[in-house]
Amino acid sequence: MESRSWWLQTFSGRQFIPLTPTPEMICIEDIAHGLSHICRYSGQCREFYSVGQHSVMASHVITTLDGFLSLSADERKTMQLVALLHDAPEAYIVDVPTMIKQELPRYKEIEAQVMQAIADKFELGIGLFSHPLIHEADMTMLATEKRDLMGPEPAPWIDMPKPYGGSIFPMEPKKAKQSFLDRFAELGGKS
Repeated sequence: MESRSWWLQTFSGRQFIPLTPTPEMICIEDIAHGLSHICRYSGQCREFYSVGQHSVMASHVITTLDGFLSLSADERKTMQLVALLHDAPEAYIVDVPTMIKQELPRYKEIEAQVMQAIADKFELGIGLFSHPLIHEADMTMLATEKRDLMGPEPAPWIDMPKPYGGSIFPMEPKKAKQSFLDRFAELGGKS
């Protein structure tokens, strides 16, 4: 079977071709559904905590970071939307732990193609996904998740910023999905 003919059926019934994704294949409900059913940290946290909930929280945490308020009102809304969608490719090609992903150059190429299709679908510049504020929001979430969701560390983790002031209360997938869709609408995302 030729790899170009491989595809997956999405929650909404679309045909998604991971090796040749297009904006037309992308649907916000598929992203919300997929991310809400994928557990962070390869499922190794104390209880189920979805990538979808992580993404919603990142879209809020970014508003607390130095540099956020220096953006224009339109830029602030856009950066919150980018934070919400920063892990969106995982809805289609699953989450791979960072240390493994670094060893899989082809996976990273596919992930970049999926991210480009997502950026195009939602009319967001692809460069925004590598903005320092997005990285900082993601790292702040990492520190917060480590504090709230992981057991005692067997060895030191990487250097990271202070955790977010609020606590994480994991949601079931259905609630995380709705939270993701609500946040997308609140931020004026274009389906």
